[in-house]
Amino acid sequence: MSDALTPQDNPAASAGTHTISITDNTHRVRMIHSGITMADTQAGLTLSETGLPDVSISRAAT
Repeated sequence: MSDALTPQDNPAASAGTHTISITDNTHRVRMIHSGITMADTQAGLTLSETGLPDVSISRAAT
């Protein structure tokens, strides 16, 4: 079973006001899985999409 919202569950998406934005995250972002640090950055990003919770993401190493 998925926790993802479908367009039917998201009235803003069906109303034509669906937006997606990516902004700098000014906080430290750590991603840990099974006790192992997968990412640790102070230069992360936040993905915001209408009707869904914000998601913190890490930039790719350059």
